[in-house]
Amino acid sequence: MAAHRPKVNQHVKAALYEQAGRKCANPGCPSILLELHHIREWHVYQTHDEAHMVALCATCHDHVDRGDLHISDDDLYHWKGIPRVTRPTAHLFVEPGPPPALLLGSICCRGDSGLTVFDLSGSLRLGFVVRDSDIMLLALRVSDLEDNLIVEVVDGYVRSQDPRIELEHRPGRVTARRVSTVKVMPTWAKLSLLAADARCRVEELPVLDLHVLEPGLVRIQGIWMERDKGVVITEDRLSFLHRDRPHPITIMGAGKKSVLHFAGPVSMSLFKLN
Repeated sequence: MAAHRPKVNQHVKAALYEQAGRKCANPGCPSILLELHHIREWHVYQTHDEAHMVALCATCHDHVDRGDLHISDDDLYHWKGIPRVTRPTAHLFVEPGPPPALLLGSICCRGDSGLTVFDLSGSLRLGFVVRDSDIMLLALRVSDLEDNLIVEVVDGYVRSQDPRIELEHRPGRVTARRVSTVKVMPTWAKLSLLAADARCRVEELPVLDLHVLEPGLVRIQGIWMERDKGVVITEDRLSFLHRDRPHPITIMGAGKKSVLHFAGPVSMSLFKLN
């Protein structure tokens, strides 16, 4: 009869998660859904020894025992010894398909070789590049009102070094939310949004939300604000705000059926804010 297998001590589990950088210990894997692997098999040693355990995702765990490219014990011990810096990161994969497009609120935007939707002072921007006719490489920057970079996306890799931002992600979706006092929207902008749509839950708006809906189609919500002007994208509206205007200029459509096709070079912005 097999011996009873006790649960792994919470302190051991926490240490292994930290050791792996709170992601799969495989430096080539971004997964944050973890389980524990006994490098020295439980059925032989029957001990939860932190020195001989590692945190892996289910896929990498499977490759330890099977798969064309086997993960060896030497690999696992090497991964355990890598110094880690816990930094919120994620990767947004977009399955190739029809011509790539961004769904901004209820307006779909396309560009022949990509698209720069807007670029405010270089610190607030949104766009994408198309490679080989169907690969979308997202690029954007979000800063707070003090012009401190808080979220950046480079070729689909999402990263934040700001502890005030919480990065939630799963395959196909990444959401960045405020967890403390970071200021991304001035009071006048909040009042402007509420004047245009009293149902808008301003305080609940994500700093950034990227969601792959279909092959080649990514829905984006977020807040790109300077002190006097900015852009806010919600579920159904693309809004341009300015301190001198009591109401935002808002564009709404019928979802992916409402398409703005930009034929200019990718370096030019579709929308300019003055």
